[in-house]
Amino acid sequence: MTLDAALGGTMVAPSADPAWIITLVHGTWGRGFFSLDKPTKSPRWFEAGSEFRHHLSIELETLGIPAPHFEVCKWSGSNSIAARESAARQLADQLESQQRLNPGRRQLVIAHSHGGNVAVRATTHLKSTDKHILVATLATPFIEIFPRSSILSPSPVLTFVYLAANVMLGVFPFLFLTGIIKPLTQFWLVLYGPLALIAIVAHFFFNSTRQKKKRDRLGKQLVQHTSHEGLTPTQV
Repeated sequence: MTLDAALGGTMVAPSADPAWIITLVHGTWGRGFFSLDKPTKSPRWFEAGSEFRHHLSIELETLGIPAPHFEVCKWSGSNSIAARESAARQLADQLESQQRLNPGRRQLVIAHSHGGNVAVRATTHLKSTDKHILVATLATPFIEIFPRSSILSPSPVLTFVYLAANVMLGVFPFLFLTGIIKPLTQFWLVLYGPLALIAIVAHFFFNSTRQKKKRDRLGKQLVQHTSHEGLTPTQV
């Protein structure tokens, strides 16, 4: 099987044509629940003859941009990280093949839903030195993957609070009823509630601050990228 067939798209022939190569990436179950590519009443948005392709080509031509060469990156569409990682490597291979066959051609990836995660991840798998590929995502659930860290996640602070609460609820009532708990212990028992609440609020605050810094850093990277391209953020 050729690389073209394996990637589910038709590679364009080498050319000096300045037209863009636009690679379309569908999202979860974009080809149907079982990825059988059954015939539909009208072409899917990423398929040849679709209204999306037609209107996009018209809009580009009104801007003086030649009609693009469309390609499709077909993947299983399964809703799993493993499936998207496999698709990302597949897309990276496809983009590098485009570069080899069409040196100097501008490349744009338009991806819908979780296809956006596939596209963003693919940029990290590119082996070529020319990684200047534009990516536009449509309704992508998220664009960054990082370890969960929230008030519901297992952290040292919350683990301690949880274990302490279990000890308090499971052991202290018995000790209180049997009269073993001393007045001083009762004082610490009453004080534990506010201290636990303060610990949870503090953890939530610092976690929110950390996530905000991540979002700000990502925003700055986007602004730098658009400035380099001569675009405004609304054009990305």
